[in-house]
Amino acid sequence: MKTILLLCVWCAVASAEPWPVQVPSGWVEQRALADAQLGQLKSVPGTVRGDGTIFVSPEGDAQLTILRWDLKLESSSKETVEQFDKGMTYGSSEKATRHVSDGRHFVAQQMRASSVDEVNGLRVHQERVYGVDKSGVIHLASAICTAAPGALGPCEAAQATLTLQLADAADFGAGEDMAYKIGYAVGGVLTVMALIWLLRRFVF
Repeated sequence: MKTILLLCVWCAVASAEPWPVQVPSGWVEQRALADAQLGQLKSVPGTVRGDGTIFVSPEGDAQLTILRWDLKLESSSKETVEQFDKGMTYGSSEKATRHVSDGRHFVAQQMRASSVDEVNGLRVHQERVYGVDKSGVIHLASAICTAAPGALGPCEAAQATLTLQLADAADFGAGEDMAYKIGYAVGGVLTVMALIWLLRRFVF
């Protein structure tokens, strides 16, 4: 009973926060499509809380997947966050037809990362931003665009608005750990989540 109560509180808090990206006008939320993958992500070691949803373009030819995720790992160092993101990138690319590019860089108290993959002719473009709070919790905000290359424009414009605002932001600490494997697991699940609507429409 206590576990159910805590989960309800966790979901209520997460859903009350605004999404970290400006959704294009006219796009329709398909939140139920994300539920199964969110359930898998909640079982990832170190998860504190998180939330996600899916928006689909009016034409049904592009998908915007949004994620907020909080993690407590062995440390909150730059190396930890880089290893976690590299794991995510590799986990995503393993499910892709072709890995196109990836990169990451630090800006002030945050790390920004980007990766692009192709899956059966669809382009999956991920933008991520990480920050850490004073308690050592790592916060991730992610916006993933999935579409044929010619239909990505409105979604990628929305990605450009991606922000992560933390009232108690802190600097990344020092040290290294084994965050890569956790990131790998998250990356694989997110790729499936990012393709749900469009694979249903164009493949099945």
